[in-house]
Amino acid sequence: MRTVVALMLLAGLAAPVVAATNAVEVEEDHSLASTLITPHKAWAKGYVGGPVRTLFFIDTGPYDGTWEDTGTRVREAVELGQRFDLQSDAIFYCGSGDGLWHFHGQGLGEQRARRLLQTPYQLYVIAGFPMAKLPAEFQYRILSQVAKGAGLLCCGAGADEYLVAKRRIDPTPAFLINGVPGFDGKTAADMVSAYRLGKGRGVWFRHGAGSLSAAPAYSARALAEYDYRMLLVGRAALWAASREGDVAFESVVAGFSPSIAGGTTMASEVTLRSTAAEKVDATVELELCRASDGQRTPLGKAEVTLPPGESVRVPVKLPTLRAGGYYVDAVAKSKRGTEAFAAGSFACESPFGVGEVKLDRPFVEVGETIRGTATLRGPVPDGAVLQLRYRDSYDRVLDQQDVALSPGQTEVPLSYQATTFATNWMRAEALLRAGDREIEQKDASFLVPKRRHNQHNFVMWDAPMDVLGPFAWRQMQAVGYNVCLLGTFGPPAREAPASLLACDASIAPYSTRILDPKDENGYMQPVCWNDDPKAADYVQGIVDAQIHMREQGVFVYSLGDEGVTLGCCVHPACIATYRRWLAEQYGTIEALNASWGTTYASFDQVDLLDHADNMEAAARTSCFPRWYDRQAFARWNLMHFVRRLVEAMDGTIRVEST
Repeated sequence: MRTVVALMLLAGLAAPVVAATNAVEVEEDHSLASTLITPHKAWAKGYVGGPVRTLFFIDTGPYDGTWEDTGTRVREAVELGQRFDLQSDAIFYCGSGDGLWHFHGQGLGEQRARRLLQTPYQLYVIAGFPMAKLPAEFQYRILSQVAKGAGLLCCGAGADEYLVAKRRIDPTPAFLINGVPGFDGKTAADMVSAYRLGKGRGVWFRHGAGSLSAAPAYSARALAEYDYRMLLVGRAALWAASREGDVAFESVVAGFSPSIAGGTTMASEVTLRSTAAEKVDATVELELCRASDGQRTPLGKAEVTLPPGESVRVPVKLPTLRAGGYYVDAVAKSKRGTEAFAAGSFACESPFGVGEVKLDRPFVEVGETIRGTATLRGPVPDGAVLQLRYRDSYDRVLDQQDVALSPGQTEVPLSYQATTFATNWMRAEALLRAGDREIEQKDASFLVPKRRHNQHNFVMWDAPMDVLGPFAWRQMQAVGYNVCLLGTFGPPAREAPASLLACDASIAPYSTRILDPKDENGYMQPVCWNDDPKAADYVQGIVDAQIHMREQGVFVYSLGDEGVTLGCCVHPACIATYRRWLAEQYGTIEALNASWGTTYASFDQVDLLDHADNMEAAARTSCFPRWYDRQAFARWNLMHFVRRLVEAMDGTIRVEST
């Protein structure tokens, strides 16, 4: 099969004209209003404590305030607002490390921030950067309001000048940590700490937040978990704003560990307690969430009466479960609104099931067959069936095979021939069933490259790669974007981003950027393009870094933007190549001498007038052909180097340069 790949050489030909921004645009940029509603658990909408007036300070990236690559950092404030009642404004702040930090919109942004701080808020959130990076005046204004009773929530880097040990509340208030599942191997108590700041409160969420949470890379499991990350952030926000309420869940399915075959009753309980002066009549809404894929199952409602100061147990009846991890969500509502919200997690175990799914390769082309093995574990019951399904990135089952298992069988072969219906990310699933019961499922992913050649494509440079990334990319797909230009410098070789795989997007790898800086000897860096084997090793390093992109589906390889349009140097290998090129152009040394007005005896004698003048600039007025030939060689040399890169990426490639 012949691969046709277009080669993009993007060069900046003119400086862009950028119109100055204005206060209206800066205000619009900071808006947290959004018509995009993503799947979410509404933990405390209609909360009894009422909405919290919140001012977010959000790190929007390492730039200068004229523009930023915000990723999903701003979106996290919107996500929190989908789950909790917040009346929010935002200030975008950008910078990096110990360098200068800027307000988005620069002077106009700073003026806007100063105006917003003239109005008291009930909660101030520092999202993803150290509070100390703010100007001292802004820190003072925030802390003045906190000392009077407002809340301060620091996510990530924190405010270590103010959130210090002597102000820490120990033990951590129950509202912050009870009924909040842990993640990343940590409990809620490991991740948050509470502080008394005058009449106000502070919370430090220390879990490496880029904005509000430590949003992981996309996966179905990570997306299911995101609701519980937001649960912790929302609890912290409400506590900091002194809005914890009278009703609280004390535990949710605590200590529950059912087994499919052990006769364990699929039932547990939640407990809640009220500190209100009067009894509270409430409805407890329960829901099950499967951790592997986020599938939700309502568990019904329970009407309860909460006497003052007493714990009340609410039974949780679970459906038949397959082995794996689960969450149980509990939300208590009364006529006043949402009173309390919490979640718990548990794992359902089985002494038999699916051990693993192994595939024979990471990717196949359309028409090829991927094969593998599903391994069973434990004493699989007689009459069990292994259901093999091949699911695409849109969650569609493209093929299914039901395999009746023989007594004692421990392995089941699987195979799938990729068709044009396949997306570039596929999953081979093995689900063990016994009667009408699902026992356990394991899966393995594989790729079917989708290159989108021979069609018109819109290309977007970069995309969010975290758990919220697919929501952003799907919006771009809705208006025609299906190819992502993505930085793939190595080593190591970058993996195909899961957020793009989930959206069936093709890749334009930004594989390198071709420049020709020189060292003190006038030799091109990092390597002279003609100095083999160093040049060959350099090319191979670039190629090796693209291996995973090729598996996803490359529309076109980019060799960079704002690069050079010519290149050569005075390295001996480059001078030797120049001499050979001249010999090919002129044929005889006599022809070159006639053009240049020189008396060289052979091409081996040809050299530059001055090695300090690599491009023969002096010859432009004294010997134009000599100057012209050096320019022509430098352009040929660039394209010769480009051809080396492209042919190393795919030996059957056709080069098309634009």
